[in-house]
Amino acid sequence: MDSLSKKLGYRVKKLRQIHTDLSQYAFAEKCGFTHPYMNRIERGLANPSLHVLGTIASALGVPIEELFKDL
Repeated sequence: MDSLSKKLGYRVKKLRQIHTDLSQYAFAEKCGFTHPYMNRIERGLANPSLHVLGTIASALGVPIEELFKDL
């Protein structure tokens, strides 16, 4: 994956840590994803769809554009 995917994954991880008190496993479950898929997103190894990013933003309680801030 490219550096943009890695930056996005890092941003998702940081926002999860800031906005939730959930482990990666628990957050994946909240989003309706498998833990391995969430792990791949946060490591920048997946290319999540806009729908998936919307689900993540909603679970974080942030607007979707917050995921792309400073990328």
